[in-house]
Amino acid sequence: MCIKLIKDKRVLENFFRKNATLNIYQLGDLDDFYWPETDFYGYYEEDELKSVVMIFKEVTPNVVIALCDMKDLDYLKKALELMLDILPAKIYLHVTPGAEKVLQTKYNLQNEGLYMKMDLITKDKTDLIETNNIEPLTIENKTELSYFYEEAYPGNSYLERMLETGMFFGIREKGELQSVAGIHVYSPEYKVAALGSITTHPNSRGKGYATKVTACLCKELLKNIEVIGLNVHSQNSSAIHCYEKLGFIKIADYLEITAICK
Repeated sequence: MCIKLIKDKRVLENFFRKNATLNIYQLGDLDDFYWPETDFYGYYEEDELKSVVMIFKEVTPNVVIALCDMKDLDYLKKALELMLDILPAKIYLHVTPGAEKVLQTKYNLQNEGLYMKMDLITKDKTDLIETNNIEPLTIENKTELSYFYEEAYPGNSYLERMLETGMFFGIREKGELQSVAGIHVYSPEYKVAALGSITTHPNSRGKGYATKVTACLCKELLKNIEVIGLNVHSQNSSAIHCYEKLGFIKIADYLEITAICK
């Protein structure tokens, strides 16, 4: 049993492709756009790769993604146990339920909620949504978007450089942004995308704007992306309804946890 830092993208891709919908973030982060900000640690038994944990270093605290199929939970636990001296003193963890307990020996854990991973299965449903009067947003809109998220979605994990992907769309009323949909991960090379930073200004909720901008985004992504997914809080019923209307289904639960070294 050992833990190794893996730098071979082919090894990582082959592992993550076993469940691409669960591992969209990890697959997408193999792209050169994200790769420099990531570390991937693999847990091996008898030279066979059993589990992989990713550390995303571009944000503070670092985001650690530790996910697996439930049948592989013991392997993930062993991986995290061997990484206790590798992980930063403070992390934001995405973890398959049950594996987080391994960290309790070293970290104080603050549960941020149970989340769902959803996958776009029925791709033609987006064609049923009218998407006129929606505009693409670019890096030139970065200041406007920062103000928008401060008002509409405080604490959102929006990174300005994601605008360089060309995969942000918005809808306006009287010239002001009212709803936006974007991505956290977008990789034409690996054919995956994770939606993110989707919200509507409080003054314009209930008008169906989020459904429209998300549909517009999905239509654009489907031109060169095969696997589209997203994360959503399990109690965010309005968002879940919106995504189900567009053809997304739940594929897994996971926990988000802030972990701080004791």
